[in-house]
Amino acid sequence: SVDVAVGPELSQRLGRHVYVDNDGNLAALAEWRYGAARGAKNMWMVTLGTGIGGGNVVNGVVQRGVNGFAGEIGHIVVNPDGPRCTCGRKGCWEVYASGRGLRMLAAGEAGENVIARARNGDADAVTVLEAWARWVAIGLSNITNVSDPDVIVIGGGVSEAADVVMPIVQRWFVETLYSPEQRQHPALRVAQLGEHAGAIGAALLPRFASA
Repeated sequence: SVDVAVGPELSQRLGRHVYVDNDGNLAALAEWRYGAARGAKNMWMVTLGTGIGGGNVVNGVVQRGVNGFAGEIGHIVVNPDGPRCTCGRKGCWEVYASGRGLRMLAAGEAGENVIARARNGDADAVTVLEAWARWVAIGLSNITNVSDPDVIVIGGGVSEAADVVMPIVQRWFVETLYSPEQRQHPALRVAQLGEHAGAIGAALLPRFASA
């Protein structure tokens, strides 16, 4: 492999400043500015797809951390004895709460099939969806306990089944949240910008990169 600093390299070749960021941060920026988290002081974007991506915007600033690894919420370990993640460690949140995690809990059945059966009242599918939604909620409550956001936006392929998924996730979220009776709960909202969020965030990045 070759280690290349893409931003500086492109800047030199193009004669323009080039901004580089990951899709989780860009989607978060877009949803904060134009989507489901407009007006939020502290928001998280959580993308539930094949894996789990994330981004955190506080007072208009994307939180990147010292080394740029802030927001890698999919790799919060929720079960150190769990199945191995694609990152090489065991029991990462995305092993359980991603679309791939839903398939695992459903013994290999495609997630969209599980959701369709649950929508039609199939008891076995509802049981699988309950188990999966609990894992989603555990991660969301951990994020909330650490950073106390006012809005969490849920995006990714799974969010397309929000009518079935979100009420279950919401219930488990309150169940797993620390001291829920003493705090205002973050609003759990479905992403509004869909597959365009990353591109919109990229367009916003030069304006807010040094906000």
